[in-house]
Amino acid sequence: MLNYLLLLFGFNLLFSDYYNVGDTVSLYDQNLQFPICYGEYPNNVFKLVDNNAELNGGNPKITVLRINASWWEFCIQSIEVFDELVLNYSNNSYVSFINELDDQGQPYSCNQWGDLGVPGIPIILNTNGCPIFDMFNHENSYTSYAFIDHTMTVRYKSNDISIYSATQKINQYIDELYASDPEGDVDGDGINNNIDNCI
Repeated sequence: MLNYLLLLFGFNLLFSDYYNVGDTVSLYDQNLQFPICYGEYPNNVFKLVDNNAELNGGNPKITVLRINASWWEFCIQSIEVFDELVLNYSNNSYVSFINELDDQGQPYSCNQWGDLGVPGIPIILNTNGCPIFDMFNHENSYTSYAFIDHTMTVRYKSNDISIYSATQKINQYIDELYASDPEGDVDGDGINNNIDNCI
């Protein structure tokens, strides 16, 4: 019986989420580097710390992660919704959309996957061993979504999103970003956050 319980405990650890809603991403994990294989980005690698205002020179971002497997039909079906979200926020510097594509080449390569939707978007990471999945998956399945706010706190996880629900959440996190520094000027337009009506 003891061996069975230890095996069950080990199995649960192996397949449990690393970060749950309410958890803050560790500094170590924020600094992990993930090569980019699709889309335009200022660097050749992505790190979550790039979106942490306390450590990136004061440029806060909300991070929306989408985790896919190249062989899973439901991941392919959800490309259109995610691409529409990316386009909707294309002029908003406070939101970062990132894809992890696991099992590349089975059957889709990184470029083939990217070209299934709107060409050039979003950013796709070239990862080995599914590290983003291991950290942020929801219910150990694909497609997984994780929303991380400007404080690097995981705010929401799901296996499915709609344009409406995702927009509501992103806008809420942007509002919280402004409220966190009322006398500041997050968007650099010369108007303090607390009276800025043109976010």
